[in-house]
Amino acid sequence: MCGIAGYISNTRLSENVIDKMISKLEHRGPDSSGIWRDESTNLVFGHKRLSILDLSSAGHQPMQSKSGRYVITYNGEIYNHLALRNELMKIRPNIIFRGTSDTETLLNCLDEFGLRESIHRFEGMFAMCILDRQLKKLYLVRDRFGEKPLYFQSSNNFLIFASEINALKQNPHFDETISFDALDYYFRKGFTPPSKSILKNVHKVLPGHYYEFDLDDLKIKENQYWSASIQSEKNNSKFSGSFDDATNQLESLLCKSIQDKLISDVPLGIFLSGGLDSSVITAITCKKIKQDISTFSIGLIDHKWDESKFARNISKELGSNHHELSINERDIIDLIPNISKIYHEPISDTSQIPTYLVSKFARE
Repeated sequence: MCGIAGYISNTRLSENVIDKMISKLEHRGPDSSGIWRDESTNLVFGHKRLSILDLSSAGHQPMQSKSGRYVITYNGEIYNHLALRNELMKIRPNIIFRGTSDTETLLNCLDEFGLRESIHRFEGMFAMCILDRQLKKLYLVRDRFGEKPLYFQSSNNFLIFASEINALKQNPHFDETISFDALDYYFRKGFTPPSKSILKNVHKVLPGHYYEFDLDDLKIKENQYWSASIQSEKNNSKFSGSFDDATNQLESLLCKSIQDKLISDVPLGIFLSGGLDSSVITAITCKKIKQDISTFSIGLIDHKWDESKFARNISKELGSNHHELSINERDIIDLIPNISKIYHEPISDTSQIPTYLVSKFARE
């Protein structure tokens, strides 16, 4: 998890504005930070990095492509980036990579294929801002299912963007008027609308979309590059194999998906609840891919609600390096006042407290 932020403004802002913005993202990227400026357009990118692939300075962001055409600040991971590197090396045998980060792979894809074709090739979770110096355009891009957050606020005079609303607030252009429509939606649905936020003039980039901004007038154009429903319609043919065939195909797909996500230059872990989803992921990792893995779970001292024994049993069966944290009612109550600082938007997710606690436990 990294944090990205930036802005373009018709009026010159104090140089410490971007410092203030990315300082609010320290928890997302404690390993390093970077700032890139284009003085001619008052365009500024900021980045807070959590190092996963290529821990060296060769993976630092914001990063510029070899051609100089593209500049990126990016949060996420491209799971098929090694396959993309191999494809690039076949097209350009003399290509030289400075490091092993997926960010460098992204930029080489942009140089080779352009933005639209590259996005269709990316398999992963990501939120990115890309500058195309040749076309004088700025792109905000979000992954297919919206796993990584990306907020923005814009007008004819400015554009500000960030991974979190708290970072946007540090920009003097920021407008924090509450959206009563979003508030109404939240009370009915339990979350804010997909493209809007709890604030009237702060928007979210929709999943499977990229938003295009012209640097001259900051006019916005919304583009959809992927849709689950469209993909479903394309693949609507009925499965013709047997039940065993279907089982084997599902297992093969799960194995590939999980293996793609196990590429890392730092230790890996799985949040294991003992339920079906996390148990299947752990089983495939330990038994099929045969990778040693740490598992983490939360237990409740109140045995009436405690489910940690299921995670414990699964871990014992599969041989994972299991870690368990037992919490009580006071641990939960003490965390509640900090929820609004952690999530920035209201969300009625009953798992948000244990998710935070198990994440903090794993980090330690």
